[in-house]
Amino acid sequence: RVFIDSIISSDAPEVLKIIPSGFIWAYVYITSSVNNLAAGIGQYEPLWVPYFSTKALFPSIIGGALFNVGARKYSLGLVNEALNTSSAYAGLISDFGVFGAGIATALLQLVAVWLYFRAKSGEVWAILGFAIAFEAMALSPFADTFTSLVAVFQLFLVLLYKHLQQSASHISTSDVIRAS
Repeated sequence: RVFIDSIISSDAPEVLKIIPSGFIWAYVYITSSVNNLAAGIGQYEPLWVPYFSTKALFPSIIGGALFNVGARKYSLGLVNEALNTSSAYAGLISDFGVFGAGIATALLQLVAVWLYFRAKSGEVWAILGFAIAFEAMALSPFADTFTSLVAVFQLFLVLLYKHLQQSASHISTSDVIRAS
């Protein structure tokens, strides 16, 4: 409770001082990424290269060789080093500014909507793809899972499944045609 009391402002409502620390921790965790994002906007000039938005895809030695961004550890500055959660938007804003991040987010969500409508038709690959996109959107306030290695590899597996499914369908159709 000592750390919680140290980050609560002295002019905060009295109710924050008597609420159990578990509730305060949940609130702090949920809101710290938004707080870091709001405080970081405008702190840096956009890089105009996809470094922070794709950082999780490369080992640090490769990413450092591909993009020269200096010694910045986080995409945007942190309000408090102990509260280092960041949203999916922090990397996009650092790389492309607020407008570019808005366009990139809209494009990612359009892909998710397209997958949703394909999934509604019962296509297994689209159902699996939408699950990946939905997970990335649901976790985007806390972390960038759109470009995590796990999500990208899962998407690769879904596309491989779709390709293999189409190949198997094509082979069985041509076999039926030759047999008749």
